[in-house]
Amino acid sequence: MSRRRLWTLAVATLLALVGVQWWLADGDRDAAVAVDPGAPRIDYALVDFELRTFDERGRPDLRLSGPELRHEATTRTAIARAPSFELADGWSGSARRATLDREAGRIRLTGNVLLQRPHPRGTVFVESEEMIVDRPAGTIVSPGAARIEQAGTNLTGGTLTVRVDEQRMELDNHVEAIYRAGLPGRPERVD
Repeated sequence: MSRRRLWTLAVATLLALVGVQWWLADGDRDAAVAVDPGAPRIDYALVDFELRTFDERGRPDLRLSGPELRHEATTRTAIARAPSFELADGWSGSARRATLDREAGRIRLTGNVLLQRPHPRGTVFVESEEMIVDRPAGTIVSPGAARIEQAGTNLTGGTLTVRVDEQRMELDNHVEAIYRAGLPGRPERVD
């Protein structure tokens, strides 16, 4: 073998080894994640997820979907970003964030929470910054200001409790109402 071919083979082998080493190191760099020791430990994370839960009889109870869900090992809660959801009792909606506590059967919805439910007299819309869905208690509670709208009628209050099984809503603290009956869009004054 000539000296020139030997040098060419040695340089080609060295370049191939450097290329393989670079390729392997690049893959390791993508897999490495800086871990904050104070951050909650995550068991798993899902992207573009859909979660379905069922009651004790095997009937669908909750459907929750969104772009991201992270389960925290220490608190045993799941946090969903920008979720949309459907509850078995006909309520559906969206929020900026949902925190699920499966053991307690609660979902805490925060940020531009919107609930809706079909009704023969028009869809019922409920808006708040925070709502807590308590499945065992059969309630949806807004601890802060809430607004209800149906067929042009608007109700606002400082707090809201939806009693799901009774199909009843209770507004408390500084309740105001605008009733629109008769022609659509024409308010009637109620004294």
